[in-house]
Amino acid sequence: MEAGERRDPSRQRWFTKSATVYDAIYESILDYDAETELLMDIIGERRPGAESVLEVGCGTGQFLARLRRDFGRVVGVDVSEEMVAVCRARHPECDVRLDDMRTFDLGEQFDAVLCLFASVGYVRTLHGLQQATSALARHLAPGGVLVLDGWIRPEDYVVGHRHALTAHAPGLTVSRHSLAHAGPPGESMIDMAHLVSTPEGFDYYVERHEMGLFADEDVVAAMRAAGLEDIEVLEWRARGRYVGSAP
Repeated sequence: MEAGERRDPSRQRWFTKSATVYDAIYESILDYDAETELLMDIIGERRPGAESVLEVGCGTGQFLARLRRDFGRVVGVDVSEEMVAVCRARHPECDVRLDDMRTFDLGEQFDAVLCLFASVGYVRTLHGLQQATSALARHLAPGGVLVLDGWIRPEDYVVGHRHALTAHAPGLTVSRHSLAHAGPPGESMIDMAHLVSTPEGFDYYVERHEMGLFADEDVVAAMRAAGLEDIEVLEWRARGRYVGSAP
């Protein structure tokens, strides 16, 4: 953590070890350049001439680093100390803050606010969703655009579903296996087991990810309650991508 930042012990922590292999995993399944172009199209359509962007749940900074090529002001926020540390180490040019998307207040507004790749699922509850959506909307300049990517819809969550992948990076191979469990009502609970090999040897660990299952109408209602207008529900990787504008 940097000076002035304080760890909140009430925060749940999911990427305590996997933050260091996150990029290797997701660069194997996600084309960040193409995804950034999709975002640029939405921002350009909704907010022509946008100059500033805030990404909340920015993780390791893959989108931040790309967005800096086109916008004069780019800021990131993430609740994970480990993810923020990786972002700062790999992209020292990026301005990234350690904070909670439900309660953060940067004291400024942006032309576009992004919450991508299902990060909002980590707020877990409808109350958390409403808090987060309100906080995101408060950071929009008049006429600004919010892009919010949802997690799995409730009807699409399958208990017992398994998934496996193997990814490679210089000096690193990681195999990740996931298993979906029955969580509390309205929540998913997924164990992710990682086997990581480096020239120094092997590391194995399991992280449990507990995330809220929000229906389209839940997200749209939260966005409306936050004062957003012209709300669209798009499809993104078989999930909802929700777009709205500030008045």
